[in-house]
Amino acid sequence: GLKVAADEVNSGNTDINIILDKDIDLTNTKWTPIGTDHSNSYTGTFDGGNHTISGLTVTGSDEYAGLFGYIDKVGTVKNVKLENVQITSDNQYANVGGVAGYSRGNIENCSVSGSVSGNSNSNGTYNSVGGVVGYQWGGSITGCSSSATVNGTGSVGGVVGQTNYGATLTACYSTDNVTLESNGSDNYYAGGVVGSNGASCTLTACYATGNVTGTGTG
Repeated sequence: GLKVAADEVNSGNTDINIILDKDIDLTNTKWTPIGTDHSNSYTGTFDGGNHTISGLTVTGSDEYAGLFGYIDKVGTVKNVKLENVQITSDNQYANVGGVAGYSRGNIENCSVSGSVSGNSNSNGTYNSVGGVVGYQWGGSITGCSSSATVNGTGSVGGVVGQTNYGATLTACYSTDNVTLESNGSDNYYAGGVVGSNGASCTLTACYATGNVTGTGTG
C-alpha cells in the first residue's frame, strides 16, 4: 500500500494524504523516494501514526534520496520512526536524508537510525547530507532526532546537512557521528546538528552528542 501511494505521487498525484495504520518492514524492497524531484514534489500530509518503517534502503544516483525525495512547501511529514535505514547516493549534487533528501515543507516528530551518506568520486563534489533531511529550504523541522551515522562530501550535519531561506529547527538532536570527506577546493561544512546554517535560519533547543570529523581539502 505504501508503494502504491509512492507511485501515485511520482505519477503526478502529489497532494494525496497518506496515513500509516501499522508498522512496515521494507527490508529487501527496492524503494523509489516519494516525490523524486521538484516537478512531482510531495504536497500532501503523511502521518505515520507513530508507527515504524524499518529496513528502508535507497541506493544509486538519486539527486533527492530518502523515504521522501522532495517535499514541497505545503507538504507535511510527521509521526514516523525510521529504523535501520541504509540510504546513499553517488550523485555529485545529491541531497540525502533519512526522512527527505530535500524539503521546503514541515517535518514533525520523526526519528531516524541506521546510515545516511552521499559519496561521489567527482572532484569538487558538493552534496547535502543529514540524518533527518539533506537540505531544508524554508519550512520547519520540529521534535526530530537522528541516531544514524552521517557521511558526506559537501555540507554534512547530524540532523540536517544544509538549511537556507529562513528554515527553523526546534527541539531536534543527533546522537551519532558525522563525517565530512571533502575532495575539492571549495568550502565544505560539517556540524553536529547542521552542517551549514543559512540566512535567517534559526535553531532552538537543539543539541548533538556524536563526534564531528572533517578530512580532506577545502
